[in-house]
Amino acid sequence: MAVAGVAATFAATAHVAAVHADKRAVPAAAVHALAATRTTALAASRRAGIAETATALGVLQIGSVPAASKARMMKMRNHNTYLRRRRARQSQQLRFAPYAWAKLVFLRDLGPTEVGGFGISAADDLLLVEDVRLVKQTCGPVSVSFDDSAVADFFDEQVDRGIAPERFARIWIHTHPGSSAEPSQTDERTFKRSFSGPDWALMCILARSGRNYARLAFRTGPGGALMLPVSVEYQLPFAASDHDAWTAEYERCVTLIDRPLVGAGPFNEDYGMFEHLFRGLGGPWSQE
Repeated sequence: MAVAGVAATFAATAHVAAVHADKRAVPAAAVHALAATRTTALAASRRAGIAETATALGVLQIGSVPAASKARMMKMRNHNTYLRRRRARQSQQLRFAPYAWAKLVFLRDLGPTEVGGFGISAADDLLLVEDVRLVKQTCGPVSVSFDDSAVADFFDEQVDRGIAPERFARIWIHTHPGSSAEPSQTDERTFKRSFSGPDWALMCILARSGRNYARLAFRTGPGGALMLPVSVEYQLPFAASDHDAWTAEYERCVTLIDRPLVGAGPFNEDYGMFEHLFRGLGGPWSQE
């Protein structure tokens, strides 16, 4: 009887312990299941966000960026970097529109002597030459002399067309019939004398060999000079060549001689510079 009572007690105790163990086990399992569910839901939400972002970027693979898309993004970054560097280079170059460059080369090769003129700059980029204009001049093998009244008429014409002086009277362009594009002593004297009025001016030389030279002189502050590379902006739209019109302009403006012009520069030396032509036109380069 005593043994039976003890056995019954042990059985009851075991049953109670088992019940309590089940009660403790059920909450733990539920917690683990709930945590797993939340983790799965969070992962799904993150995948959905990645998918939405990837779709907006044109990337269709979820969870990682495909190599092709990485290549496209890298190409885009490189292209943007190229454009920034190109714009920086352009701001430090003398650039010609294809039409202006073709005209300059044509005029250079049309006769055996030097020929000179003025570069017409773009309204939004003064170092981009859109056209080259001749004025009446006497040209020899190593020198050019511009007719003073023709320069004044050219200035008046440009002003009447509403073109600002800094677009048509700052860039002096001439050719050399030889292989060297380096400025001669006459070129240096002419540039110093005739273009000392404006706050900046530029001398550009194109030799028959294809060599070129460009130097920007500025008077702002202490003043100085800067060598500029010359390039042709083929990416710009441009008009077709007009050899007939260019030949007519050359024949109308250029008088050839077979000897150097002793002591002559491209402008009237009595004045020493453009100031007699600048007066009355206004702008920061006016000498009044």
